[in-house]
Amino acid sequence: MILDKSLLLGDAQAITTSAASTNVIDTLAAGDAIKSNWFVVVVTTAFATAAGAATVTFQLQSDTAEGFTSSDAVTLAATSAISKDTLVAGYIAYRVRVPTGAKRYIRAYAVAGGSNISAGKVTWGLVSDPDINRLHNI
Repeated sequence: MILDKSLLLGDAQAITTSAASTNVIDTLAAGDAIKSNWFVVVVTTAFATAAGAATVTFQLQSDTAEGFTSSDAVTLAATSAISKDTLVAGYIAYRVRVPTGAKRYIRAYAVAGGSNISAGKVTWGLVSDPDINRLHNI
């Protein structure tokens, strides 16, 4: 797997509350030009809470507006809620081929649930080859 910096949505991005990825990908046109790519989320720093249980849901979103402010925004793919106990360094939290129906702009979004998350980082983005064995080296 080769990581392309222009396809990274976030590199070791801290996730302590619900938040969008630090980067947005402009596909330059609406359509399915990126459907051969995979959306991958890899935990780079284990998730933790001060107390209690917490979960995170990871989403791949698309919109016609760069700021994701239009009524056209859609969630293309999403995980179910993942327990913070599962989100340890090196864990591949999500790997899915980009589905059809993408609009011009692509971003990732994390939805935090339960207790406040005190630590946790992910690297997420689009890749052409999600070789599982090599993902652990991110």
